[in-house]
Amino acid sequence: MWRIEEHRRIDKQVDAVPNEVLKRYEKWKDIALISGPPG
Repeated sequence: MWRIEEHRRIDKQVDAVPNEVLKRYEKWKDIALISGPPG
């Protein structure tokens, strides 16, 4: 399982991102958490 570390200003940066990009990013995080190596 991967641990994803986000930048501390991600909350401010997310506001400027289109919703489609945000959805893809959230989906990528879910996949990375599930499919990463066990640990």
